[in-house]
Amino acid sequence: MSINRHAARRDANEAEIVAALERSGCRVLRLKEVDLLVCRRDELYLIEIKTKTGRVTASQQKLIDDGWPLAVVRSIPEAISAVSSRGPRGTDPRDDDMIRGGR
Repeated sequence: MSINRHAARRDANEAEIVAALERSGCRVLRLKEVDLLVCRRDELYLIEIKTKTGRVTASQQKLIDDGWPLAVVRSIPEAISAVSSRGPRGTDPRDDDMIRGGR
């Protein structure tokens, strides 16, 4: 379930990205400073959704510069990739299923 904590203007593509993340089994919390806090398999991700030409704000750039793991995404595949299990454990084979709406 996504919760909108404020009535700020949201990017036009946010609703479809949130729906895709939720269909893939993620929990999504809409935030104020950045768009989303996403929980997948007990790991948390900060995601900022931008349209094709959108840019991060000065405060969002400061978060990135300060080392916060903020992923800027513009599409469903980019959002799914941002929450995919990568790194020391390798690629989780279920990640490709997420793009197709599976769990």
